[in-house]
Amino acid sequence: MDPQLTANNKEPARPFHSEEAPRADVGGLSWGSVTRFFGVSPSPLRPVLFFLPIDAGVLAICYAAGTSIRTFIVTLAAGFLAWSLAEYLLHRFLFHARPRRAWLRAILDRLHHHHHRYPYDLPSVALPLWFMIGFSMAAVLVLLVLIDSWSVALLLYTGFGVGYLCYEVTHYLTHRALLREEVWPRWASPHLSHHFACAGAHFGVTTTIWDRIFRTYEKPDWKRAGRLPPVDSAPTFR
Repeated sequence: MDPQLTANNKEPARPFHSEEAPRADVGGLSWGSVTRFFGVSPSPLRPVLFFLPIDAGVLAICYAAGTSIRTFIVTLAAGFLAWSLAEYLLHRFLFHARPRRAWLRAILDRLHHHHHRYPYDLPSVALPLWFMIGFSMAAVLVLLVLIDSWSVALLLYTGFGVGYLCYEVTHYLTHRALLREEVWPRWASPHLSHHFACAGAHFGVTTTIWDRIFRTYEKPDWKRAGRLPPVDSAPTFR
């Protein structure tokens, strides 16, 4: 049996690379068909190259419109905080769901479940670009509808987008550290504990603040050595 598919196997899980990790085939939808639609990136470079120019353009437009520095700082910080909360909620309640329909299971397998089974597989670390494009468009529309000032709405979105890019970079570096280190780095240990100790804790990647608020934070053993088999992405609700 593959040592990465069970948390009870005492053999250490060896690193998997993209060409070695098996792909899911759920309900007639192959891994390839899902990833061709949603897009796969082995590093955070693709989302950074796509979203960073957009964020920079929004900042330039808002600055040209005469937005005050105070408004810049407050709204960007609020947007960043909103992303950290969205990151926590998406991870906890969507990505760990186990829907009954096969096509939904296939999508969620691409979004997250495969990543739990093969945390060494770097192409499964980044969120699919098409998923984030759709999510970002929905976020912009909601903000423009709810907020009278278009500049404030766009700045909130930009802070949200910067938070997302920080998430992608942090998540990628965390799993790169997993490949390179025999001892978990202190800064990476909460998320790695989510993979290797308890899938029902440590849902925040960019920050642990929401785990602490919602009591899903457990003190990670950051000195843990060796490689343990990953735990399954058990659903957090039914």
